[in-house]
Amino acid sequence: MKISFFTFMLTIIFLYHFPLFSQEGTKEDAKKWYFYIASGQGSIRSNTVLNNEVFAPLILGSAYNPVASSALSYLSLNVPDYKIPTTHHQIGGEYRYTPFLGFGFGLTNSSYIITNITDQLKDVASLLLFNLYSQDTSVTTLSILGFNLDYQTLLIASLTYLKNSVPRSIQTNTADASFNLHFLGNGIFDPYIGVGGSYGYCSSSFVKCTAPKFSSKVGFQVNLSSFYFFFQGEIHYLIYWEKAGHGGIGVRF
Repeated sequence: MKISFFTFMLTIIFLYHFPLFSQEGTKEDAKKWYFYIASGQGSIRSNTVLNNEVFAPLILGSAYNPVASSALSYLSLNVPDYKIPTTHHQIGGEYRYTPFLGFGFGLTNSSYIITNITDQLKDVASLLLFNLYSQDTSVTTLSILGFNLDYQTLLIASLTYLKNSVPRSIQTNTADASFNLHFLGNGIFDPYIGVGGSYGYCSSSFVKCTAPKFSSKVGFQVNLSSFYFFFQGEIHYLIYWEKAGHGGIGVRF
């Protein structure tokens, strides 16, 4: 019982002095509303063989053709490493329910630049097609989603699809919401973590679709009187995983 009582007393002392439960973080001010503009960059990257889940951004924004899409997945086996750059622009805010717990909201525009991966796939298809001609290889039949295609037809169809039915980029516009935990309240230095979700629309020159997205973030905020700035790292999931960095500046009152 002595050990349990000693542990209990240490716990009480720790909770009393830890900023989340003390009032130290609220003495400077009691800012409730935070508004900001922000932007950032990220990437969808793979250093292993592409698979259908990771390959989804290209298919998502394209005029869907099951045979050609499967052909692209087949070609992707020859692209072991790739990167799809992303950019994000956001306006938003946060309401501090307490100095340590905030509800975030905002609007975000994101761009997924898929030109690099489509160029890589074009190069792969052209090279394989050239090798096929130069080696005078006999026709090989492949079964793609129940369609039997010879290798030459597959490569030509892939090149045509890449050139005519795949956009250079995909745009998403979403409304965002998040819950954020601020470890030190609203003092000058304000580290935090958060989780949230977004919903909106994605579009390209070929298709339009819905865009539900989930995200997590970790960052720090520097509060200077009525102004503040912040930097954070993010992980997004929209059919595929994306890592991004984000920075912004705003006002609080």
